[in-house]
Amino acid sequence: MKISVIINNYNYGQYIGEAIEGVLAQSRSPDEIIVVDDGSTDNSREVIEGKLNGADNAIIIKKGNEGQLSCFNAGFLKSSGDILFFLDSDDLYYPGHLEKCVEVYEDCPEVDFVYTAQNILGDETLTERPYNCSKNHGMSILLTKFQGVYIGSNTSTLSMRRAVAAKILPAPDFLISDWRVRADDILVWGASLAGAEKYYLDNPTVGYRRHAKNLFLGKEERAKDSYCYLIRANQLINYFWNKFGYSDISRHLIYKEFKTIPKPTRKEVKKYYQLYSNFHLGLISKIDYYLRLWARHYRCFFGWE
Repeated sequence: MKISVIINNYNYGQYIGEAIEGVLAQSRSPDEIIVVDDGSTDNSREVIEGKLNGADNAIIIKKGNEGQLSCFNAGFLKSSGDILFFLDSDDLYYPGHLEKCVEVYEDCPEVDFVYTAQNILGDETLTERPYNCSKNHGMSILLTKFQGVYIGSNTSTLSMRRAVAAKILPAPDFLISDWRVRADDILVWGASLAGAEKYYLDNPTVGYRRHAKNLFLGKEERAKDSYCYLIRANQLINYFWNKFGYSDISRHLIYKEFKTIPKPTRKEVKKYYQLYSNFHLGLISKIDYYLRLWARHYRCFFGWE
């Protein structure tokens, strides 16, 4: 199983060296390290070349400044790995990150996308865990389209099989300007709509660095910015929905997608029940779907399925 790590960088010369060192120190060495420098004007390129000097598995791409999504595109096109890992240059991998993620892919061939817990690095280290244990999310096409559910996390926690990435990347030019930043949304929503089976690994093997240049972490978002982001997000989800050729859905597909989750939680039961609100159902049908969802939840909870 060949591994590619794609690092995107713009003017993070003070951090990129540590990010590269973290990749080089992995207990499971990557087959490719692809660093995409997005037109940095600081000392980034000198640091990158210094850290990767002599590494025969390294590829350095120097390009003009177009933003994060353009870096994903460039890195993907140069990559050849079966599994692609993504890393922001101001973050870092802990030594076992690649190994632990690859174990999931090897043990669970049905899994297409793995993301992990992370440590928030600042004045103090805080661990961010979206769930309290590792979890297979199953597929999430309908949840993403109709509820905008976000199954993933920051760029540096993300990895996916090449077959899924190839359905998302390279993203078309008209998306580049809208997603100069926060392009991890492309990876997360794109993978869900591409039909990826997703897995959350409850192991904080990534350090997410909190600093003054972070565009979103800990900062209050203006109402206008929030609204414009929601418009872009909706356009993005609709783009992938149409790209993959989906059309009007049958309500029977809701339960079939729900069944791809090995151990659905109470929250997931509620979310899938909400999907039925897209249809004009009689009271008897609503009760029937409600009971079917909860019955499967309890069968899985007690190990009867």
